[in-house]
Amino acid sequence: MASIITIAFPYPHFPRNFVITASALAIGFLGFLPVVFLTAPSHDVAYFAISAYILFSVLALFRPLEIYLRGTRIRGLAKSITVSSSYFYVPSPIPADYGYFTVVRRAEGLNRSFSIQRAASLSSHPLLPEAHLLVADAQGNGKIMLPGYRLSGKYDGVVVLFFVPLYAVEFEKQRLVVQSANDIAEVFIQPTDFGFQGYLRSSLSRGVGADVYIGWTGSDVVQFLAVSGQNERFIYPQIQDAVIIVAHEEYITPENIVRALGRDVIVQGTGSFFLVLRVRFPFESEAYDSTRVWISSRAGGLS
Repeated sequence: MASIITIAFPYPHFPRNFVITASALAIGFLGFLPVVFLTAPSHDVAYFAISAYILFSVLALFRPLEIYLRGTRIRGLAKSITVSSSYFYVPSPIPADYGYFTVVRRAEGLNRSFSIQRAASLSSHPLLPEAHLLVADAQGNGKIMLPGYRLSGKYDGVVVLFFVPLYAVEFEKQRLVVQSANDIAEVFIQPTDFGFQGYLRSSLSRGVGADVYIGWTGSDVVQFLAVSGQNERFIYPQIQDAVIIVAHEEYITPENIVRALGRDVIVQGTGSFFLVLRVRFPFESEAYDSTRVWISSRAGGLS
């Protein structure tokens, strides 16, 4: 099955803040009217003051109102999408381009791009595994690359993106070991129908903990898969259902994607990754073993 998430506003509390601001201006106007008429030396001065207040309110609300109405349309579009076992549909065709949307945060700032593969009209699309990448944390670091549609017409700038987390995985090695005189930690990993699973086993005397994390070779963002330091099973990916994202392209950022998915960090997708077993010792000493992991989209789709 697939879930649908929306990123309709610049930040989650924008609708509430807009309503509060508009209400405050309206209440202020109602309180301003009697004061003006009672204290103004003439009707002309009163009308000028009222006109100035109205102009100020319009200017203050114009851009937020535009964003609010656009966000309402985005939410309406998301609610209209229906999902079957292997397709998603919109009620009527929407002019669009199909391709890959990429956003990456570098030292010089945030860079967004949409690589068009073909002109298309969005009416339905199969939920099949395609290349994608989600590497992001709550601080906004990382890279997002997702297939989907950039809409035009009344939905200009809106994107409908998706990913289907069905992976084929290859490992450089399937056992990781960190061992010293009195400590041992091992990780055993094996492919599954959707990705891979692993088992962390440790017996530590001097060590203070063991954990397992995965990272993408092009980023410093990592996601911990096992953190107990004892005996723990873990699976990859941690998001296992297909996801459809409906958003305005201006709001697609690593931190907004992570927040919309309900996570603090995500490392998931296709490409070259590394899996690390780390054992921590006193005085900030650490020991590691790691393996390269190659992940591709598995043939087939949702059933």
